[in-house]
This record gives sequence, C-alpha cells and structure tokens, in this order.
Amino acid sequence: MDNLITLAAASGQMGVVEIDPGTLAFTLINTVVIALMYYFFLHKKVVAMLEKRAEQINGQFDEAEAIRAKAAQTEREYTEKLKLSKAEAAEILAKASRLGEEEGRLLVEEAKRHAAQVKENAEAELIRDSARANEELKSKFADLVLDAANAVVAKEIKRTDNEQLIDEFLQKI
Repeated sequence: MDNLITLAAASGQMGVVEIDPGTLAFTLINTVVIALMYYFFLHKKVVAMLEKRAEQINGQFDEAEAIRAKAAQTEREYTEKLKLSKAEAAEILAKASRLGEEEGRLLVEEAKRHAAQVKENAEAELIRDSARANEELKSKFADLVLDAANAVVAKEIKRTDNEQLIDEFLQKI
C-alpha cells in the first residue's frame, strides 16, 4: 500500500487515496452489528427455511423413487400378464388344433362308415336285382320250355321238326 501512496504522490494525486481510521472503525462496527442482527433475527429462519426446502427436495426425491419403483413393479406385472396371455393363447390354439384334428378324424370316420353303408346297400340292391333277374330269366326259360313242349306235343315229332323246334328254342333264348 505504501507503494501506491508513493506512486500517487509522485504523480500528483496524493489526496485521492486516503484511509480514515474512523470510517474504518465505523465500517467494522456496522459489519459486526449487521452480522449479529442477522445471526439473532434471521439466521434461525433462514436455516429453517433451507432445511424445509431440503426436506421438500428429499421428499420429492423419495416420491420420485416410489413412483419409479411402482412403475417398475407395474412393468413387471404387465410383462408377467403378457407372458401368461401368450401362454394361454398358445394353449387355446393347441386345443383348437387338437379339436379340429379330432373333428376331422371323426368326419373321416363318419364318411367311411357312410361309404361302407352305401356300398352295402348297393351290393344288397345288386344281389336283389340279380335274384330278380334270375327269377325273371327262370320264368321266361320255363315259359319257353313249356312252349317248346307244347309245340312238340302238338306236332308229330319228326326229326326235322324236332331240329327246327330246337333251333327256334335256341334263338328265343
């Protein structure tokens, strides 16, 4: 500081920088009084306000952590429910597939039974038709034999007549 004063004196500005001991003492006393007033009147309120604000901030952090934990729990539950839903869907599809295969198998069996029944009915119808045709054939054959016998009896039998009757009979058959 002495260097400043010497520099100021050398440049011709000696009265610009002066330290007044009274002003210095008054400034120090004012500073101490303000500090004491702050300490006695405001310090507890400021500290209480800062502590309250710190508690609010901590409460908000705790609340945010609780919300994050709840969100994580909800996500886990959602994931678990999604897995269960997928498993249920797969089970339902498998069951539907099994039921479809079983229904298809039953339909095929029913169709086979129906085809066998139709075949049986057709065979029975064929046998009946064949028997009926045989009966008709026998009846016609018997009629022809009777006609031939009547013709033989009605005519005098000669060898040529007999051959002619046989030929006519064979042609009718």
